[in-house]
Amino acid sequence: MQFLGDLSYSTYLIHIPLALIFLTANGGHAFAFTDFIWLAPLYLTVLLVAAQLSFVYFEEPMRRRIRLIGKG
Repeated sequence: MQFLGDLSYSTYLIHIPLALIFLTANGGHAFAFTDFIWLAPLYLTVLLVAAQLSFVYFEEPMRRRIRLIGKG
């Protein structure tokens, strides 16, 4: 649960732009219900990977910098 908690903010920020990318890749049309069988796992996988990258390479370094500024 800690893993998902760490990624919650990144997930919140990334999920709408990612959904727009998926829709754009589909020509701007909504996906058929039958597409969700393969689309949902793909979307969630891409979302979690992007959120993990954001957490590791942006959120954590910025959190450390902010803490250092606050101590100084």
